[in-house]
Amino acid sequence: MLELNRWWLGRPDERYWLEVTDRVDPGVNLKAPQRNETGGEFWSYALVREVQPGDLIFHYDRPSQIVMGVSRATGDLWDDQIVWGARGTYAREAGVVPHSRAGWYAGLTSFEKLDMPLTLESVRQREAEVRRGLEELQELVDGPLYYPFERGGKRPIRPIQGYLFRLPEFFVSMFSELRQGAADHGRRKMRALVVREDVGAEYRRADEELAIGAFDPMQVDPAVVERGTRGHAITQNAVADYLASKGVSPRSPASHEPSFDLAWEHAGTLFVAEVKSVTNLNEERQLRMGLGQVLQYRFQMGQGLKRKVVGVIVSERRPPKQWISLCESLGVIVAWPGEMERIGI
Repeated sequence: MLELNRWWLGRPDERYWLEVTDRVDPGVNLKAPQRNETGGEFWSYALVREVQPGDLIFHYDRPSQIVMGVSRATGDLWDDQIVWGARGTYAREAGVVPHSRAGWYAGLTSFEKLDMPLTLESVRQREAEVRRGLEELQELVDGPLYYPFERGGKRPIRPIQGYLFRLPEFFVSMFSELRQGAADHGRRKMRALVVREDVGAEYRRADEELAIGAFDPMQVDPAVVERGTRGHAITQNAVADYLASKGVSPRSPASHEPSFDLAWEHAGTLFVAEVKSVTNLNEERQLRMGLGQVLQYRFQMGQGLKRKVVGVIVSERRPPKQWISLCESLGVIVAWPGEMERIGI
């Protein structure tokens, strides 16, 4: 296994990472292949295994060239299949297309967009200051820093080729956009779970194309794993599309709220939903877990908002009749593709 230079160990302020990606579902998880296109290990992929509980992950969107959001690591780490296609020069010349292979995953929670995104141009404007900070840090650290940006040269700096990087504390402190994002995220996690009248954030579509995992470990929180599976993504987006077709806005959780899959308001009532992908082998366990989750969400959000909250389970397929009856007896709505009107809209 690749030996990394874990220079951040023993430095509690060094708790930041940068995901560089164009994925449509930032904040769901971190994921990278275990091997590169030539079959070797790559440090930027292997860093996924190094993320620790409570670390903050900033998300850089390649198309828009901004650091646009921040998430918190749950501490759940697992390996599973991943669909991945490298973007480097070698991959382009070799005509590499996304394909399934072994991958590393790390769980994330509490994604939130930054109030002030950090643009690549802003980083370029402070290139000299950043370089001095890197030189000072490198004097203290032997070996690579796994820093995400080019260090200057003949062309304007940009992210280097890779996926996950260490973001040094001095860099976060230097830019108010990141500094404020980290501070706000920390304060929100210390508050009550729900303290605002508005619920959720703008809906974030789940990635149906590159979501593949079907791993079902008990040593890892199954709910964290499931958010990245294809069945879950397709079903979640189907709910969102159904709501939108009825003129109702689907919402994703804000960082201070429980990790529900969707929420929406209709006729003065707040609905909070958990989506469950199911197979013949895991259906009973998935439905049990889903019921427990929506009952918890209903209680937490009802207590915080002092209003009526209805729990909803959306299964990937029609559940057994006894499960539908059980949920309805507890005031929980059950719906599935083809029967979305059961959610009451």
